[in-house]
Amino acid sequence: MHESPLVSRRRTVPRAHVAGLCWEVVEGKERPGLVVDLSWEGVRLERPFVGGVTPAEVQLELDVPGIDEVIWAKAGACFDEVVAAPVDSISGGPMGLVRRTGFRLLAAASQDLKMLREYLVERRRRARQLDPDLPWEPESRPAGGRTPSMAAMHPAAMRFGAA
Repeated sequence: MHESPLVSRRRTVPRAHVAGLCWEVVEGKERPGLVVDLSWEGVRLERPFVGGVTPAEVQLELDVPGIDEVIWAKAGACFDEVVAAPVDSISGGPMGLVRRTGFRLLAAASQDLKMLREYLVERRRRARQLDPDLPWEPESRPAGGRTPSMAAMHPAAMRFGAA
Protein backbone atom coordinates (compact mmCIF):
# COMPACT_ATOMS: atom_id res chain seq x y z
CA MET A 1 0.00 0.00 0.00
CA HIS A 2 1.03 3.60 -0.42
CA GLU A 3 2.12 5.92 2.35
CA SER A 4 -0.42 8.70 2.73
CA PRO A 5 0.51 12.32 3.49
CA LEU A 6 -1.82 12.04 6.50
CA VAL A 7 0.37 9.43 8.20
CA SER A 8 2.17 12.13 10.18
CA ARG A 9 -1.22 13.13 11.68
CA ARG A 10 -2.15 9.65 12.84
CA ARG A 11 -1.12 10.21 16.45
CA THR A 12 -2.79 13.60 16.86
CA VAL A 13 -6.23 12.12 17.49
CA PRO A 14 -7.14 9.75 20.30
CA ARG A 15 -6.94 6.10 19.39
CA ALA A 16 -8.57 3.36 21.42
CA HIS A 17 -7.35 -0.20 21.62
CA VAL A 18 -10.62 -2.12 21.37
CA ALA A 19 -12.07 -5.49 20.43
CA GLY A 20 -15.02 -4.78 18.18
CA LEU A 21 -16.62 -6.59 15.29
CA CYS A 22 -16.40 -5.25 11.77
CA TRP A 23 -17.41 -6.50 8.37
CA GLU A 24 -15.68 -5.58 5.11
CA VAL A 25 -18.00 -5.60 2.15
CA VAL A 26 -15.95 -6.61 -0.88
CA GLU A 27 -17.56 -7.48 -4.22
CA GLY A 28 -20.93 -7.81 -2.49
CA LYS A 29 -19.67 -10.30 0.13
CA GLU A 30 -19.22 -9.63 3.83
CA ARG A 31 -15.93 -10.68 5.44
CA PRO A 32 -15.81 -10.53 9.25
CA GLY A 33 -12.93 -9.04 11.17
CA LEU A 34 -11.92 -7.71 14.55
CA VAL A 35 -11.21 -3.99 15.06
CA VAL A 36 -8.21 -3.67 17.37
CA ASP A 37 -7.46 0.08 17.05
CA LEU A 38 -10.10 2.73 16.52
CA SER A 39 -9.95 6.47 15.95
CA TRP A 40 -12.32 8.90 14.26
CA GLU A 41 -9.96 8.89 11.28
CA GLY A 42 -9.50 5.13 10.86
CA VAL A 43 -9.38 1.57 12.13
CA ARG A 44 -6.95 -1.33 12.28
CA LEU A 45 -8.65 -4.57 11.39
CA GLU A 46 -7.45 -8.15 11.99
CA ARG A 47 -8.87 -11.32 10.51
CA PRO A 48 -7.68 -14.78 9.51
CA PHE A 49 -5.62 -14.70 6.34
CA VAL A 50 -7.27 -16.75 3.60
CA GLY A 51 -5.27 -15.48 0.62
CA GLY A 52 -5.95 -12.79 -1.91
CA VAL A 53 -5.30 -9.08 -1.86
CA THR A 54 -6.89 -6.29 0.10
CA PRO A 55 -8.70 -3.84 -2.18
CA ALA A 56 -7.59 -0.20 -2.08
CA GLU A 57 -11.12 0.80 -0.96
CA VAL A 58 -13.78 -1.17 0.90
CA GLN A 59 -17.12 -0.59 2.57
CA LEU A 60 -16.94 -1.19 6.35
CA GLU A 61 -19.77 -2.01 8.71
CA LEU A 62 -18.30 -1.17 12.10
CA ASP A 63 -19.91 -2.19 15.38
CA VAL A 64 -18.75 0.52 17.81
CA PRO A 65 -17.83 -1.30 21.06
CA GLY A 66 -19.83 -0.46 24.14
CA ILE A 67 -22.52 1.71 22.55
CA ASP A 68 -24.48 -0.75 20.43
CA GLU A 69 -24.26 1.33 17.26
CA VAL A 70 -23.19 0.39 13.75
CA ILE A 71 -21.38 2.77 11.41
CA TRP A 72 -21.18 2.31 7.65
CA ALA A 73 -18.12 3.90 6.08
CA LYS A 74 -16.11 3.89 2.90
CA ALA A 75 -12.49 3.25 3.82
CA GLY A 76 -9.13 3.23 2.06
CA ALA A 77 -6.35 0.80 2.94
CA CYS A 78 -3.23 2.49 4.36
CA PHE A 79 -1.23 -0.65 5.18
CA ASP A 80 -1.73 -4.38 4.89
CA GLU A 81 0.42 -7.08 6.47
CA VAL A 82 0.22 -10.79 7.10
CA VAL A 83 1.72 -12.14 10.34
CA ALA A 84 1.86 -15.49 12.09
CA ALA A 85 -1.04 -16.13 14.45
CA PRO A 86 -0.21 -16.56 18.13
CA VAL A 87 0.93 -20.05 19.07
CA ASP A 88 -1.92 -22.39 20.11
CA SER A 89 -4.51 -20.00 18.67
CA ILE A 90 -7.16 -20.60 16.05
CA SER A 91 -7.22 -16.91 15.18
CA GLY A 92 -5.07 -17.54 12.12
CA GLY A 93 -7.65 -19.62 10.31
CA PRO A 94 -6.65 -22.49 8.05
CA MET A 95 -3.17 -21.12 7.25
CA GLY A 96 -2.22 -20.03 10.77
CA LEU A 97 -1.81 -16.42 9.61
CA VAL A 98 -3.52 -13.15 10.56
CA ARG A 99 -4.04 -10.27 8.11
CA ARG A 100 -3.74 -6.79 9.67
CA THR A 101 -4.98 -3.86 7.66
CA GLY A 102 -5.13 -0.19 8.54
CA PHE A 103 -8.03 1.67 6.96
CA ARG A 104 -8.54 5.44 6.80
CA LEU A 105 -12.21 6.42 6.93
CA LEU A 106 -12.92 8.24 3.67
CA ALA A 107 -16.68 8.81 3.87
CA ALA A 108 -19.47 8.19 6.36
CA ALA A 109 -22.61 9.88 7.60
CA SER A 110 -21.72 13.05 9.52
CA GLN A 111 -23.80 11.94 12.54
CA ASP A 112 -21.89 8.62 12.61
CA LEU A 113 -18.52 10.37 12.55
CA LYS A 114 -19.71 12.74 15.28
CA MET A 115 -20.90 9.80 17.40
CA LEU A 116 -17.56 8.02 16.92
CA ARG A 117 -15.61 11.14 17.87
CA GLU A 118 -17.75 11.70 21.00
CA TYR A 119 -17.37 8.04 21.98
CA LEU A 120 -13.57 8.21 21.72
CA VAL A 121 -13.27 11.54 23.53
CA GLU A 122 -15.53 10.32 26.35
CA ARG A 123 -13.62 7.05 26.62
CA ARG A 124 -10.35 8.98 26.92
CA ARG A 125 -11.88 11.41 29.45
CA ARG A 126 -12.95 8.48 31.67
CA ALA A 127 -9.50 6.90 31.39
CA ARG A 128 -7.88 10.20 32.43
CA GLN A 129 -10.17 10.37 35.48
CA LEU A 130 -8.69 7.05 36.59
CA ASP A 131 -5.13 8.17 35.75
CA PRO A 132 -4.67 11.98 35.56
CA ASP A 133 -1.11 11.55 34.26
CA LEU A 134 -2.33 9.66 31.21
CA PRO A 135 -1.25 11.50 28.06
CA TRP A 136 -3.79 12.30 25.34
CA GLU A 137 -2.29 9.52 23.18
CA PRO A 138 0.25 7.15 24.70
CA GLU A 139 3.45 7.07 22.68
CA SER A 140 4.97 4.13 24.54
CA ARG A 141 4.83 0.80 22.78
CA PRO A 142 5.74 -2.69 23.94
CA ALA A 143 9.05 -4.26 22.88
CA GLY A 144 9.14 -4.56 19.12
CA GLY A 145 7.18 -1.33 18.68
CA ARG A 146 3.80 -2.96 18.10
CA THR A 147 0.59 -2.97 20.03
CA PRO A 148 -0.17 -6.55 21.08
CA SER A 149 -2.70 -8.23 18.83
CA MET A 150 -6.18 -8.50 20.29
CA ALA A 151 -6.31 -11.89 18.61
CA ALA A 152 -3.41 -12.95 20.81
CA MET A 153 -5.17 -11.67 23.92
CA HIS A 154 -8.69 -12.78 22.92
CA PRO A 155 -8.44 -15.71 20.49
CA ALA A 156 -12.13 -16.55 20.98
CA ALA A 157 -12.98 -13.26 19.29
CA MET A 158 -11.44 -14.58 16.05
CA ARG A 159 -13.46 -17.82 15.91
CA PHE A 160 -15.26 -17.13 12.70
CA GLY A 161 -14.83 -19.19 9.58
CA ALA A 162 -12.96 -18.12 6.54
CA ALA A 163 -15.35 -17.05 3.81
